[in-house]
Parts: sequence; C-alpha cells; structure tokens
Amino acid sequence: MVAVSASEGDPAAAGASPEAESIVLTAQVRSSAMARTFVGQAIARSGAPVPEDLLLLTSEATTNATIHADSNQITVSVERIGSVARVSVQDDDPTPPHVVSADPGQPGGLGVRLIDQLAADWGVTQIQGDGKLVWFEVPLAEGDAPDR
Repeated sequence: MVAVSASEGDPAAAGASPEAESIVLTAQVRSSAMARTFVGQAIARSGAPVPEDLLLLTSEATTNATIHADSNQITVSVERIGSVARVSVQDDDPTPPHVVSADPGQPGGLGVRLIDQLAADWGVTQIQGDGKLVWFEVPLAEGDAPDR
C-alpha cells in the first residue's frame, strides 16, 4: 500500500516523530551505505535484530533520493514503533517516486518496486515548499519491544 499526503513542513505531520533518530547526508553515492549503517545501528540499539529487508529498503530509498531527486542533502530518519521499524528519507524534490517497468537489459529501476513488495507499508508525504518524504515500515522480530 502506498499513501500520499501533504504537509506544511511539520516533521510530525510529515511522518517523523520526536522519538525518531535522524541523520543529514550529502546526496552522493556513499550516502546509501552511511544510511544503512545508521539505520542498522539505531534498530540494534533498540534491542531488536536488524532485518535484511530493512537495510535493503533503506539503500533503495536513499539511492533513489540521491540519483533522482534534485537535492544536495537528504535526511534519513528511523524509529522503532513497537514491533515495526519506520524509516523515512526526505529530499528537496517534490516529484513522488513511482513503480516503473524494469528493463532486464538495464541496471536499476527496481527500487520503488522492492519497497512496494517488501515493506509492510509505505508512502510519500509531500512537504510544501520543501520536497517530499518517502517512508516505509518493516516488521521486527518479536522480542524486546519498548514501552510506548
């Protein structure tokens, strides 16, 4: 499922809560690896095992923002909400991502498709005058859920 909504630039309205951990990265090739490490460490600190799908989708969302958005910086946020990890990637380009037909003879084109297929939920929040925020949720293994 994908949800699209609008925001006036309020991080809470855009999907990031005050409990989320965030990092601002320069939009460049190595941003995906840095985002993956950041998200993995944040979820590990919460006491949950880090799902491979969470790291893969973090890479895909960050790569899409780096390659396709007209942004100098991206902001990656992560939070644990009970048994779910929620990651969001914000950039300055208001153009929403969309699932495209991948060309088997060309690299790329699978990022949004992977997010759509592997995430429990995902969406896009338009941030008025400030781009968009792509978010997705991945279930975490049962175990040490923090009290909220």
